[in-house]
Amino acid sequence: METWSYTNENLEAITQSLNIQPDDKVLAVCSIGAQFLALLEFLKGSGLLVAVDYNPQQLDLAKTIVDIAVRRDARALARLDICPRNQGYFNRRRLKRIAMNMPKVRFMQNDLRERLEIKERFTKVYLSNVLANLNALAEVVEKGSLIYLAYKNHRGTKITSKKGIENFIQYYYGNRFADLALSDFYAIDVERTFKAIQLESKKPLTEGGFFNPMHVPWCPLIYRRI
Repeated sequence: METWSYTNENLEAITQSLNIQPDDKVLAVCSIGAQFLALLEFLKGSGLLVAVDYNPQQLDLAKTIVDIAVRRDARALARLDICPRNQGYFNRRRLKRIAMNMPKVRFMQNDLRERLEIKERFTKVYLSNVLANLNALAEVVEKGSLIYLAYKNHRGTKITSKKGIENFIQYYYGNRFADLALSDFYAIDVERTFKAIQLESKKPLTEGGFFNPMHVPWCPLIYRRI
């Protein structure tokens, strides 16, 4: 099983696009932990976050990151470089808020390509680039909820208009994703998707000090449960 030690997604694109509210129930792909920790910062009250991964080693690795976050050791996190596109994101002030919310986190080993056996109903979902069984996931996602998916932009297309979102889906991913957007369960939130793409493109990847030619290494798509 592949284990990830960092994320090359832009954390600001994730947090701003999902617009986490204090009482949200969040389902998040665990990965290295940087993404769900960034989301955790905004929860309060009855808010809950379930971090899920099919790989037990990935869950264990994320738990070590959580331990560092609880200690508010910003320097240690910086040395691990878990979010290279957001250098300095986990400063001590932010880690203080995250550490206070850590009791709201639950870890769960589950393959999101299969049915999720859980009693909670979620209002926000972060899936990274996991091709989850979204139709099965609809059973545990409340209507009106937002779902964040990051699709790989293999050709480095720069999307500069809302029309470009539709073209991206149809040209690069074919009918599978276009049909999903028109299914009985989901519709693409074009406004939020365009904002997410703009945020994602603000922090290009670098290689040897030079900008990577891929303007948008990931193409986030924001679905809304209908």
